[in-house]
Amino acid sequence: PEPTAEPTPEPTDQVAATDRPRFTPMTVRPALTNVSEVQQALTGAYPAALRDAGIGGAPIMWIYIGTDGTVQRTLVHETSGYEALDEAAATVAEAMRFSPAQNRDQVVPVWVQIPIRFAVPN
Repeated sequence: PEPTAEPTPEPTDQVAATDRPRFTPMTVRPALTNVSEVQQALTGAYPAALRDAGIGGAPIMWIYIGTDGTVQRTLVHETSGYEALDEAAATVAEAMRFSPAQNRDQVVPVWVQIPIRFAVPN
């Protein structure tokens, strides 16, 4: 007899939801809860070669926030034009923590769009 392949399991809703950005109804938006840590991450992740050359930028990131407020996935929505800056933005996004989004009385996972701004120090 010919060997048969096992059928591929269908993705769960949670996996499918993280696959790509899409709208999720919410009545309460997630709020950043660790501002000082994110500021430290911005400073630490800023590529020295770009900072020293006076190059800044603000890639716009899609960030998937789980029901516990942690970042589950990041995607670059609009590039800064510099791959190193886009990668640094993903690192900063992963350091973010949020209060969970809610739709009425339900906690819901959501995609949000956030610019990660790297500004050249004065």
